[in-house]
Amino acid sequence: MTVRFQTTPPTAAPPAGALRDCLGHFATGVTVVTYDHPDGPRGLTVNSFTSVSLDPALVLVCIDRRASAAEPLRRAPFAVNVLRADQHAVAAHFAGMTDMRPAWTWTRDDDVPCLGDSMARLICRPWSSHAAGDHRIVIGRVVSFDAGPGAPLCFFRGRFATLGADAA
Repeated sequence: MTVRFQTTPPTAAPPAGALRDCLGHFATGVTVVTYDHPDGPRGLTVNSFTSVSLDPALVLVCIDRRASAAEPLRRAPFAVNVLRADQHAVAAHFAGMTDMRPAWTWTRDDDVPCLGDSMARLICRPWSSHAAGDHRIVIGRVVSFDAGPGAPLCFFRGRFATLGADAA
C-alpha cells in the first residue's frame, strides 16, 4: 500500500515515523565511525555516509546530535569503517542494539582507531561541522584509505540486509 504525505503548508513537519519509513526505501551501506576517547577507542554505527568531494578528498557522516560522539567528532580525527555482509553483529553492537560484544580487533592507522577487519576504511581529519535539525553533519578530509574484497552490509527498510551473491 502506498502512503502519501504532503506538507500543507510547506513548513509543516511530516510525521516522523512515516518519513522514516519512506526514507528507509533508500538502501544504504553500513559503516562504523571510530575515534579516540579518553577512556579508549569508541565507535558508532552510521549509515548516513557519503562522499562530498574528490579534490579535496572529503566525506561526510550525519550523527544524531544527542549521540555522545556528536561533539568529539567535530574536533577529533576519525575513521569510517565500511562493513562487510558478515559483520551484522558488529553493526548491531555499535548501534547499541545489543549488549553482546561480537569479535573484532582494534588497529590504528595514522594514529586513529579502526576496526581491523572492515571491508574498507577512510581515515579523516576534521574539515567542518554543521548543525542540521536533529543531526550534526561532520565533514572529514580523507588523509588515507584502503579497501579489500567482500560484499557490503546494507541497511534497507529498517533492517540490515545484504546484496545478492554476485555483489562481491
